[in-house]
Amino acid sequence: MVEILEPVAGALAELRQDGETINWWSGDSDSTQGGFVLEADLIARLAALGCHIYGTTYLSEDSDDANA
Repeated sequence: MVEILEPVAGALAELRQDGETINWWSGDSDSTQGGFVLEADLIARLAALGCHIYGTTYLSEDSDDANA
């Protein structure tokens, strides 16, 4: 995704003058402790785009941990 957006970073900045630019991220977890890692170089590239990042982890409802 970042590779697609980097060449149009200027256009994204123009869009923000009248609205928002948001990157949505989601993932699934098979436990009640859903975790993820964003590597430093990816964070830097996303920050250069100037877009907010919204993240969600969907936790498994079937996990034994959820019943504890």
